[in-house]
Amino acid sequence: MVKKSLNQKMKDVVFYAIVFFVLYTIVAYLLESKWLSEIIGLPKINGILKDSLTMTAAFLAPGAAFILFTD
Repeated sequence: MVKKSLNQKMKDVVFYAIVFFVLYTIVAYLLESKWLSEIIGLPKINGILKDSLTMTAAFLAPGAAFILFTD
């Protein structure tokens, strides 16, 4: 098994954080708009993005800490 460098591990964590952010944002938008049957306003979109960033940060911080402290 090939050992990954710290740089590669961090790139993997950032990649999966971005994927999680995009998927969470899309699913949240679809659920808020009732599967695109109605248009939602800008305040709701702002709330969706704020929640997406909060959830991504909540999962990114422990992931990065785990990688840095086990290296």
